Amino acid sequence: MLQLTKTNFIQYLNCPESLWLLKNKPENFPKGEFSLFLEKLVKEGYELEEFAQQLFPNAISLPDFVE
Repeated sequence: MLQLTKTNFIQYLNCPESLWLLKNKPENFPKGEFSLFLEKLVKEGYELEEFAQQLFPNAISLPDFVE
């Protein structure tokens, strides 16, 4: 079963063809380095996750998704 992440959904909103290529022909999907902007977004995502864990210490933590 094919699962979609939040990142996949955002990718679809920006470019549906790009997501199709990633999911159906990953060997043809261009790989590259993260830009400084993308690195900043990733870092902020982890910071937000830590903040949410502090706000809701009794929340259920879901396992990491692996593609």
